[in-house]
Amino acid sequence: MGFEIKDGVLVKYTGNEPDVIIPSDVTAIGEEAFEDNRNIKSVIITGNVTSIGNCAFYGCQNLEEIVIPEGVTTIGDLAFCDCYNLEKIVIPESVTEIGGSAFACTEWLENKTATEKNFVAVNGIVIQAADEDNIEESVNLEGIKEIKGYIFWGFAQIKEFVIPDGLKIGDSAFVTENDFNICLKHDDFSVNIQINKSEMIKDKVKFTERTESLFKFIGAGHERKEILFDDLEIPQYRYPIALFMANAYDSEFFKAFVDMHFEKILEYAKNNDPDLLKFIGR
Repeated sequence: MGFEIKDGVLVKYTGNEPDVIIPSDVTAIGEEAFEDNRNIKSVIITGNVTSIGNCAFYGCQNLEEIVIPEGVTTIGDLAFCDCYNLEKIVIPESVTEIGGSAFACTEWLENKTATEKNFVAVNGIVIQAADEDNIEESVNLEGIKEIKGYIFWGFAQIKEFVIPDGLKIGDSAFVTENDFNICLKHDDFSVNIQINKSEMIKDKVKFTERTESLFKFIGAGHERKEILFDDLEIPQYRYPIALFMANAYDSEFFKAFVDMHFEKILEYAKNNDPDLLKFIGR
């Protein structure tokens, strides 16, 4: 009762029952399907649902509990945002995509930000920074697959991010408005890349295109890295990255670049980052 379903998508719920059971023929909860419904307190989602759309439960202020079943892979932008009383959320390992601010302004997320160190992650996706008092100078993101946009915006105390190669980095995720270091890692190999606050476009709260190019490079698969390398314009990005790729992945492409620019890379390492010398045998 109160369900508008089209081709397996729950388009709109117009009922006023406090406890809702999603019908078994629903395979997706559509965008804004329950938006601003102040009646519902609990929702049981059947195992046939694979996705929860943008703003699906946005503003359901009296919703207290949600158990997302195994089989759901996608939770959209703002899906549960402003569900202030939502205290219990169960998220299965099958979820691989979580939209921006999907759980913002819920009691569940507020409790997690108060207790976690540095950040809150779900299935390898960082969705929120911890409370300011729980943010350390070095934030280790090893084991993380993705970080959403603007996560660490304004945390001036952060001096370093330790990140795995392949990390998908959202827009302005690392905007701290200060200089900071990225320690890029793969297995036993790591390099330091200095990000200067001069790369910050303050009126737009974002980085310059050349720094965003670095983040795109880090998150790209190997098949695209050779192409994206041309977009890394400045030595403090190009030289550490080239040495890292040549050594960590035994890449012929990056080995050739290092050989071609050996003297310049050597001079850069001596003057700026002596730790790089171990990569070039000096």
